[in-house]
Amino acid sequence: MFEERLNLLASAFAIDIFKYDQGKLVKLSAAQKFFNQSLMTQAAKSSALNTFTLVKYQLGYILVIAFSDQEKLLLLPQVDSAEYDHNSFADLNFLTQALSLGKLVYSIYKEAAAPDWELAINDLNKSKEIVKQSAPIKDLNSFHAYSIVMTEALCVLDQTSFQKNVQLMKACNILGEALKSNNFIRGEKDILIGLVEQMTNGLEKIGFPIEKAVLLQINANQKIEMQANIINFDYWLDELTQLFFVELKKYRQSQFLSKAEKISAYINAHLRENTKLKTISENLNIPEQSLNIIFKNKYGQTIKQYAIAQKIEKAKTILDRSELKVKDIANYLYFIDESYFISTFKKLTGITPLEYRLKASQPHETNKSKNN
Repeated sequence: MFEERLNLLASAFAIDIFKYDQGKLVKLSAAQKFFNQSLMTQAAKSSALNTFTLVKYQLGYILVIAFSDQEKLLLLPQVDSAEYDHNSFADLNFLTQALSLGKLVYSIYKEAAAPDWELAINDLNKSKEIVKQSAPIKDLNSFHAYSIVMTEALCVLDQTSFQKNVQLMKACNILGEALKSNNFIRGEKDILIGLVEQMTNGLEKIGFPIEKAVLLQINANQKIEMQANIINFDYWLDELTQLFFVELKKYRQSQFLSKAEKISAYINAHLRENTKLKTISENLNIPEQSLNIIFKNKYGQTIKQYAIAQKIEKAKTILDRSELKVKDIANYLYFIDESYFISTFKKLTGITPLEYRLKASQPHETNKSKNN
């Protein structure tokens, strides 16, 4: 059966596969427990027939294979969607594999050779565009000029100028999709690697920690060099530049946080751990005996009280957006056991986790009834 083969493929490529059937989503692979049903439905509806449609949304990509308006397959990279973290490197991997992966899934699902469809890029906030098979080298000097202004905007976190110049770089259309020629592919990689080096040097000049900058550069270059070719050059450009912008922004924000805010940020970044005061002290270089005093002066509660409250807020999000069992949520958020999680949840919200999930789902059901 094709289901078994799809499961093996999903495991090998670290993807999840859903079927959009008559307006409903059905899991075909051993899918992740966290997924945004509304977003996936929107992606399915926005995809064109007779194409492999790569749908871009705020946090990543979904590949849609459209057999008809009512029958489509959706492929998603396996990520911890409970955290909803944007991962540019994972996006780059998925971009590179999209077309070949779409054809492979098509052939398994239909048990027939995949058609020679083109890859459509569909940004949910922009217009759809078909990726061309090739594009001439054009206006390379302008590309470099815009990249310099982009790097300058990056270093001062001027998002408007940064985004504008990234778009101008893309408009230069210097390479397009990779051709068969090794020299052409090498040229694409060299341009991206040169851009990474330029951004790395820019960050170092403004005081961004050298070790962090170099690690960014190494990871980015490894991803570039590992690709047999660079399909969707413009989207690689988007993801690489955005990665550097986000990392610098996070660093700058951390520099201006008070000690209490740094403690808060650390707790929120480690909700899935049983974080101890000693660990916080060592990571933030704040005396352990001062932690609760500093924190309570700003937030009016102890670090433990705050951490538990934030865990419950995260649990509410998971309950609302996933099918994960209460026991699994308790384990996920590092509670001692299920009963302690339930009692803590009820103490802070007035209802049990299952009651919260039922209450959260009722508005959706009401809206469905009204629409019907």
